[in-house]
Amino acid sequence: QLATPADLLGEPADAFVAGFVGRDRGYRALGFRPVTGLPTREEQTVRLNASFAGTDNADGWLLVVDDQNAPQGWLRADEVAPGSPVTEQLVHRGGTLATDGGSLRAVLDACLSSPTGRGVVVDADGRLVGSITASEVLALIEGRSGEPALIEGRSGEPAR
Repeated sequence: QLATPADLLGEPADAFVAGFVGRDRGYRALGFRPVTGLPTREEQTVRLNASFAGTDNADGWLLVVDDQNAPQGWLRADEVAPGSPVTEQLVHRGGTLATDGGSLRAVLDACLSSPTGRGVVVDADGRLVGSITASEVLALIEGRSGEPALIEGRSGEPAR
């Protein structure tokens, strides 16, 4: 089959091609589906080396950012006393970052690899845009987001 990677993964011509490209082709195909304007939410942050003032987040996690508002990792509120500095040793580095305009696979991976279950989305300069959950990404994939089409289809046209 002669086709683009997205078409090979999304629409294999026959059983041989389907077997050749593998069982996880649906997940890998997400790497070829760019998404922009993600419906992110604002995340409560704390600056690295700043004094910890506490949190009212239900799950007790805060996103640690540097002076340029670039995410550095997560802080568990129960691991630091109010008034203490937020040091490198307190930062949980788990989780990847997704870039707004990047692939759905990167966004979903950011959610799944995060200790909080919230994927962190950054702009092209690495500054915080917001967060999104895996269930919200799945809603986008399945077209249940209630948002206008954010995902481009294989032809480059917006997906419906």
